[in-house]
Amino acid sequence: MPYERIDFVHPALDLVNSQHGVGRDLLEDRTWLTDYLQRWDLQGAGDSDVSGLGSLRALMRRIIEAVARGERPLPTDLERINRILRRGRLAPVLAAGEGAFELRLAPVRRDAVSVQAELAAALADLLATGEPHRLKVCDNPDCRFAFYDASKNRSRRWCSHATCGNRHKVTQFRARRRRERYSASR
Repeated sequence: MPYERIDFVHPALDLVNSQHGVGRDLLEDRTWLTDYLQRWDLQGAGDSDVSGLGSLRALMRRIIEAVARGERPLPTDLERINRILRRGRLAPVLAAGEGAFELRLAPVRRDAVSVQAELAAALADLLATGEPHRLKVCDNPDCRFAFYDASKNRSRRWCSHATCGNRHKVTQFRARRRRERYSASR
């Protein structure tokens, strides 16, 4: 599967991670885009405006990276998200679930603008109701995968310990070995 690194845990994070590091842009992959829209129940907008999703993704990444650094997002970025939310015309919908009710926002009409508004609302909800300090970006500068750190002590640094975490450890080990060899040869 060409996009196995995406966690499929949150629509905003999945969109942000559709392009990360030096990898390809998954928004250009029609199969991935169709799967993404279906997975998050965003289909029905016809052929979504991919350039609009790309711009929204860049905006969301800037906000997530600022939060991950412990900073406030730029006021202009927050205003842009708010503009997208207002354009989308989302209305509250009450749904009965298993033993509980759920109140969520749904588009008044389904189009590319409403899809962007729903994704902006997903990020806003994650920031407002989640624990924003758990939003992180992989420490690997070639990766920059955004994730929600669900670890107990909130100390996760890598998108995956098996990939980026292991690469970091190997790099550190090799650097130590070079220093040791250099020191021994003096």
